Amino acid sequence: MTNILILTAGTRVKLVEYFKMLPNVKVVCTDASLNAPALYFGDAHYQMPCFTDPTYLERVLEVCEAENIDAVLPIIDTTSFILSQHKQRFTEKGIKVITSPAETVALTFDKRQLAKFCRDNQLPTIPTFDSLAEFEQARVAGLIDFPVFVKPAIGSGSIDNYKVHNMSELKNILANKKDMIIQAFIKGTEYGVDVYCDLETGELVDFFVKEKLLMRSGETDKARSANPQPVLPILQDLVRRANFHGPVDVEFFYDQGQWLISEINTRFGGGYPFAQACGKNYPQLIVNNINGKRNHVQNFAYPQDVILMKYPEIAMVTAVESNQRSLKRHVV
Repeated sequence: MTNILILTAGTRVKLVEYFKMLPNVKVVCTDASLNAPALYFGDAHYQMPCFTDPTYLERVLEVCEAENIDAVLPIIDTTSFILSQHKQRFTEKGIKVITSPAETVALTFDKRQLAKFCRDNQLPTIPTFDSLAEFEQARVAGLIDFPVFVKPAIGSGSIDNYKVHNMSELKNILANKKDMIIQAFIKGTEYGVDVYCDLETGELVDFFVKEKLLMRSGETDKARSANPQPVLPILQDLVRRANFHGPVDVEFFYDQGQWLISEINTRFGGGYPFAQACGKNYPQLIVNNINGKRNHVQNFAYPQDVILMKYPEIAMVTAVESNQRSLKRHVV
C-alpha cells in the first residue's frame, strides 16, 4: 500500500480521484476549511491550521505519523515553497516530498527571480521590470511601451493583476501596492503546459500542451489540446537548467512567432485534469517514483485539437460527517 498525503486539497476533487483510481493507494487529504470538497473524496481527511500558522509543519508531520504516510503532495505554491524548505525533516522519516528542490521552488516562487533566470539562460520570456525606474529607462530606450501588465512578484490566482494604459495609472498602482512587477502586455495566445519530471533523475518524462480558451479565477476553464512539438526544445532546455522534479506547470504565450515563458509553478496546475482526460497519468508516475521505480521517457503523444471543458458537480456531507476524520462520500 502506498499512502499519499495531499495538502490544501481545496476543490481538486479530480486529482484526488486520479490517485484513488490507482491500485493499492491510500489518499489522505487536508485543508484549513472543512468546506473544501476534495477533503471528502480521499480515504481520510484532517482539518489543518493555515499554512501561515507556526504549528503548520508540526501538524503535517503528526498526520504523516498517524497515517503512515509515504509521500506528501503540496498542490498550491505556498505549501510547495514551505515543504521544499523543510524537506529534510520529512526525508529523515522516510517520507518523500513531491516537489522540486528548494532552490528551484524559490526560483519560480518569485517572478523577479524567474525573469532573471530566463534572461541569464537565454530562455525566451516576457520582458519584465522590477521597478518603475527600470521600466522608465527601458521605455525611453524604446524597448517597451504601454499598455503593460502589472502583478505581484509573489502571488497566484490572478489576484492584483492589472492591465495598465498610462504612466499616471502605473504610478498610482505602484504607490499603493508593494512588490509588484511590470511586464510587457502580450496579445498572443496563452498556453499551459503540464510537465512531469522524474523525482529521482529530474529527467523530462512527459508533458501536455493546451491552448487556453477561457480562464476563471486564474485557472483554465476551457482549453484545446495542442501540438507538443513546438515547445519541446524550450522545455528540454528549461528542465536541464532549472532542475525540476515532479509535477510542474509552465505557462507560455505564443506571440509573433515566438514562445515566451510567462510563469512556472512547481506543482500540479489547476488545468491538469485536461491532460489526464487526454491519456496522461502523472499520479501513476508519482506512485512509481515513491516505490523506487524510475520513470522512462514517454512518447509525448496524445489526441490533438480536442476541446476540453470543466463543469461543476456537487459534493454533499452532513455536519456530523464533516467532523469525522474519515468518511464515505456522497455526490449528486
